[in-house]
Amino acid sequence: MEERLAFYDKGVAPTKNVVAMAAAMADAGLISGKKKKEKKRKAAEGEAGDDAAEGAEAAAAAAKAAKKAAKKAKKAAAEA
Repeated sequence: MEERLAFYDKGVAPTKNVVAMAAAMADAGLISGKKKKEKKRKAAEGEAGDDAAEGAEAAAAAAKAAKKAAKKAKKAAAEA
């Protein structure tokens, strides 16, 4: 509630619900530290693999854009 009042008064953004609920669950003991460490480890491992995935996604997007441009050019030539 205090965060909401600070938002109206000063414009400071309140905590997102997802973050607040995660903190509340951690305080209540519903999330153990072991699971958090495991999630952090998996996230760190995933970041290393994300670079390769991002490169593949960028290549696919470039190919799609090239194909779209070629189709557009072909359509424009057919109309002319």
